[in-house]
Amino acid sequence: MFIVSLRYLVSTDIIDQHLEKHTQFLIEQYRMGYFIISGRQVPRTGGVIIATVKEREQLDRILMMDPFFQNKLASYEIVEFNPTMTCKELSYLMQGKDNPEICQSCGIPLFKDPKGGGSHANHTKSKEFCSFCYEKGHFTDEGITLEEKINKNVQIGVAMMGLNEQEARLKAESIIPFLERWK
Repeated sequence: MFIVSLRYLVSTDIIDQHLEKHTQFLIEQYRMGYFIISGRQVPRTGGVIIATVKEREQLDRILMMDPFFQNKLASYEIVEFNPTMTCKELSYLMQGKDNPEICQSCGIPLFKDPKGGGSHANHTKSKEFCSFCYEKGHFTDEGITLEEKINKNVQIGVAMMGLNEQEARLKAESIIPFLERWK
């Protein structure tokens, strides 16, 4: 788990010009389950993010997608820590589980899977893999390499999500290598 402290390098007038894209970036990270809380510092000199990703390299790749980073608007100080105590409401953070809400092969949020998840050989639903990646107990792209999977997701990101190739590649490379199938 990580605490990310952002310090603005430019005036808040310039920050405000990029705030909508930064907010969309944050929303995407919440949707993926990577961030659990964020907000502005008081006084407004930066912000703070609590991230639940497991590896620093993954967090670095995620933060590279932040418009504040891309436009050199903020610097980032990152502190890694292992939670040893929480209130009851946050006890799920102590379980040490990777994010179960995304496919552990391709990274798609499972709620976007029209079938609600892949299927095991015994026809029960998989809670780890989507139906695009896993059916009847087998990966649909059995034998694909990590590099090939990333390239496949880049093509999907460009064709179906409206991302440019650089954005799609950065997104794929920041997520896929850290999923259970590829560890």
